[in-house]
Amino acid sequence: GKGMDYFNELNQGLKAKNIDYGNVRLFTFTKAEQFAGSEGKKWAARALLKISKELDAQALFMLDGDISLGQDWVKSFVEPVLKGEADIASPVYLRLYSSDDAAISDLVFQPLLAVTYGLRLREPLAGDYGIRNTLFDALLNDDETWLSSTWLESRLHSVVVKAGKKEVEVAAGQKIHKANTFDQVMDRFDTYVKILFDDLAKDNELWRSRSIDMNNILVNGPPPFSQEVMNQRAASDRVDITEEMKNGLIEAYGIGTKRLSNAEWVVVLASALNRYIEAKTEGNKESIRKDLKRQYIIRLVTFTEEIKGLTLADLQNKVDEEIVELHKVLRVSPRRERASTSGNAKEIFALLLETEPRIRELARPELGTYKGRTVLQHTELVRDFEYGLDKARGDISAQRQIIAGRKDSTLSEPLDENEIDKV
Repeated sequence: GKGMDYFNELNQGLKAKNIDYGNVRLFTFTKAEQFAGSEGKKWAARALLKISKELDAQALFMLDGDISLGQDWVKSFVEPVLKGEADIASPVYLRLYSSDDAAISDLVFQPLLAVTYGLRLREPLAGDYGIRNTLFDALLNDDETWLSSTWLESRLHSVVVKAGKKEVEVAAGQKIHKANTFDQVMDRFDTYVKILFDDLAKDNELWRSRSIDMNNILVNGPPPFSQEVMNQRAASDRVDITEEMKNGLIEAYGIGTKRLSNAEWVVVLASALNRYIEAKTEGNKESIRKDLKRQYIIRLVTFTEEIKGLTLADLQNKVDEEIVELHKVLRVSPRRERASTSGNAKEIFALLLETEPRIRELARPELGTYKGRTVLQHTELVRDFEYGLDKARGDISAQRQIIAGRKDSTLSEPLDENEIDKV
């Protein structure tokens, strides 16, 4: 059709200018009926993989169409895969919180990919890759990648892991990308989290059975710039959220003075993922994502305040700290071990207060400390705790069943093992 007309016109034009372009091979592909819905970048990526396979190419370099190509990018991305050092090369570059996906990469994707699939990637939502021919079939044969409505980049890494392939990072400086508005960046949260959580739910047994070597996880690949530059440049060069943007989030989400520390955030994140995996309906999953977004915004606001005066190197160290803490909560599961060995109501409710930050906000009890941890000090402990659970979970009848018959509980009354499991 028009494509062939254009090619013939180009051919005639070259001949008219006496340009010898050699022996050019032309391939045409129709969309397979199964993937007829694919379009845009996803369709282009599939076509490029098929063309590369047809040509017996050793490697494919794929990049976003709306960027400025960095110096030496072709060599940086392609060299490690051509040398057989990896099956795919991913970039490490400087991206911005205000107009790109850097925030959700740092606070959600980096930590979760590290402690689940064991992948240490600092730009897991990048759109630029060097791909070795050893990975072509695995990508082409993963029908869900092409049939789903999700973006290619978000699923790519789980495919690599399940195919048993190796991924490495390459330094790529600063990415000059088509700018998005801050609102557009924030609106992507639900889409990205749905993709990641759906994958982790589907692969739940796979990643839980994998052992994670945290020593290897915390060995960073090459920084986007020299270490000297990383030690000098301000963290705000990446976390570039202005006071106006921050105040807009505080107002829009009714955050006020609420803040989430790193330790609190990883508990929220792990809890959301575990509840998502167990959720039975799409409505429940959507509710979990919606609730997580507000907590994410609170953590993002907190994070922008924490990095003031820090460098880019310090910023990466803070992300590393989140990975370590998330590994403790999600993989080591210390709170489950403690709960199963304690028969004291004060201990049990202290654990629940730690794992559900919203309960502290909503139950409105008088708070005190016990063994260095926050606990409810009311003598009518269960009444207030029930109110908090009702509000936090929105499921009054289920929560009343959990604490049925315990209206007169005191702080020291023990719970038996069956009741502990219910709680």
